[in-house]
Amino acid sequence: MEQETEKPKEEETQESEAVHEAEQSKEENSKETSEETKIELPPVNFTNFINSLASTAFAYMGGFINPETQEPIIELNLAKHNIDIIEMLQEKTKGNLAAPENNFLENTLYNLRMTYVRMATAPPPSEETKSEEEPKTEQTEQPEAGEAEEKAGEQQQTEDEVKS
Repeated sequence: MEQETEKPKEEETQESEAVHEAEQSKEENSKETSEETKIELPPVNFTNFINSLASTAFAYMGGFINPETQEPIIELNLAKHNIDIIEMLQEKTKGNLAAPENNFLENTLYNLRMTYVRMATAPPPSEETKSEEEPKTEQTEQPEAGEAEEKAGEQQQTEDEVKS
């Protein structure tokens, strides 16, 4: 019986060594690959962290283009979530930031809020709006002869007033 219990232990040891060797080779391969494709990352600091959150928020407000539809991706709820996170960080760090960090945080939040309001209040583009805009641009490109003469006369009158 002692011999039977020893054999499974030997087999387990061999299996665990094989697994260990396989893991080591995977780690070596991934180290070689990661060293070849290593990207230099910015330093970890407060400003870069806020910049990362703000970039994500701006991206959700039309900063990404959907490759299939070629339309901007607008996810205002996700943008608002990132803005809320930055606002929470502003509250929690109040009085603990250096002046440049505080200014960056305030300016970033202002820009994010204004962009969010503009995006939230802008009417969504529709097919009707796009088709209405096209004929208008064609009409304005070719003004009638009478209109062109009137505009030229108005410009001349304005120039004469400025000279006197």
